[in-house]
Amino acid sequence: LDRAFAQAEADDAKAVVIGLQADMWDLAQINGDGLGGYTAFVQELAKHALRFGRPVLLLNGDSHLFAADRPLADPTSATGVIHKTPAVANLTRITLQGSVNKPSEWLRLTIDPRSHDVFSWENIVYLP
Repeated sequence: LDRAFAQAEADDAKAVVIGLQADMWDLAQINGDGLGGYTAFVQELAKHALRFGRPVLLLNGDSHLFAADRPLADPTSATGVIHKTPAVANLTRITLQGSVNKPSEWLRLTIDPRSHDVFSWENIVYLP
């Protein structure tokens, strides 16, 4: 994270994308499946995103149920309290659809550094 955000700052990037497997806010696992093990990483991500101040997109799999949210935007929300971070409004998370889910979908992600939000997306059904 340190190097990625340092490079983004040096390049005056319009946004940052981070991809990883873990769903660090899987509410189905909130009672004991190790979400606390991600706290140090999430706190660093929050710190970097706040300092960066521009859009940050986190792509994850793991729970494999498509969702898009801002897990740290409200520190008092169900996802906000897990890792005890300040509000981070510029962090968006997309959890990608799993291969065994129906309908089968892929994510179309558009990155346009000229747009205010930089990122837009939609799930595209390829097998009903």
